[in-house]
Amino acid sequence: MSYQRYLIAKTGSMVGDIYVYTEFPENWQYFFNQATMTPDAPGTVDKIVNVRATTVKRGPGDPSPFTRKAHTLMYARNPKSKGSARPGKTYTVAEPNPIGGGYRQKRQFAIQGRDMDIWAYAKAKAKFIIVMWGPNGWYEEIQGAGAGGTLAA
Repeated sequence: MSYQRYLIAKTGSMVGDIYVYTEFPENWQYFFNQATMTPDAPGTVDKIVNVRATTVKRGPGDPSPFTRKAHTLMYARNPKSKGSARPGKTYTVAEPNPIGGGYRQKRQFAIQGRDMDIWAYAKAKAKFIIVMWGPNGWYEEIQGAGAGGTLAA
């Protein structure tokens, strides 16, 4: 798999749409109440590469390597960069562990949109209490509308 762009239409107090770049939409849906996530149609900024089947060793001297199937990769490319850098800013979302320190789940997403729109979306759509880190190092514990003020069990 590779990163794909998903459109999140504006809701609530958001001013504009946001775009989420993620490899698996289920990662985003784990944290937020977003029922459907359809990939945005690939445009001129996307690059699709066919990868042939290869034999992969798990480490040096692996006695039983496995065969990786042939597949396609889609790269979300920033037209202003040279290469395959993901557009947008990197945000990290985590679910605090209710029993002790640390986090149960922690994921990074590349997001295009205004910081205030992303924050408003998180406040409105978070399934449970989450911690969100922004690209400038700010972080906040967010009790979303679906959280009910408690950590997930």
